[in-house]
Amino acid sequence: MRKRAIFAFIIAEYLEDQVKFYRKATVRHEARDRIFEIVGIGLFVITMIASALHALGIGHGSAHDAGLQIPALLTVFAIVLPAFGGRPDNNTGAERIP
Repeated sequence: MRKRAIFAFIIAEYLEDQVKFYRKATVRHEARDRIFEIVGIGLFVITMIASALHALGIGHGSAHDAGLQIPALLTVFAIVLPAFGGRPDNNTGAERIP
């Protein structure tokens, strides 16, 4: 009889709190993952636009003609943005608990 009371206490006081905590954490992690997804797609689109501009020759010219180095910026975007947008999935189990 005493074992049942101990198990009932553990379930009521500890496990229910754990379930509540992890449900809140799941919502928080899913929101963060959604933001990462949107940012990744945005970076991919910017990279595609930069590569299209580069392929069309926009921004090409003498390096001394412009104060702002557009070809250099296009090259940096073409190299750096896929590195940030192509990150591996960081899902840390946010979808484990229903």
